[in-house]
Amino acid sequence: DYYRYWHGHVVLWRPLMMIMGYDEIRMFNGYIVLMLLAALAIGVYRKAGGWAVFAVATGYAAMNLWVTPLSLQYMPVMLISLGGSLAALAMSKAGFLRQAMLLFIIGSVTAYLDLLAATLVTLGVPLLVLMAAGDGRERLGQAVGLPVFWAAGWAGTWIAKSLIALG
Repeated sequence: DYYRYWHGHVVLWRPLMMIMGYDEIRMFNGYIVLMLLAALAIGVYRKAGGWAVFAVATGYAAMNLWVTPLSLQYMPVMLISLGGSLAALAMSKAGFLRQAMLLFIIGSVTAYLDLLAATLVTLGVPLLVLMAAGDGRERLGQAVGLPVFWAAGWAGTWIAKSLIALG
């Protein structure tokens, strides 16, 4: 049954394929990743210091970030992870409910765009950025509570798209 295969990532690639070739899209992806990673490194440095930049860079290096722009399958996950991390930086001092809404949205967008390639990257990296940039007293609550909201967004969207595809 083909309904299980949801191709939400096509929303990103089809418009680009109308004006660019495959190699050009891969280069474009590389520029986007570099810009987002640079913005994230600057933001993390300002909010949490050099050790946190090293941790983020090491994590992305371990995920072979430099290969990601070459794969249209993995690119949505990296875009969500980097964009979600930038949003997490902006909301690092916000209350728990706003952070929970952010993680819910990230989980939902992940379920829509991802082919189950590297789903948990979109939870782990923004969550760690929130914890590194936030108040130390809130870290346990963030580590335990926020993944529940991410999972609710992911599962709710996954169930909805399956029901729509069966429809």
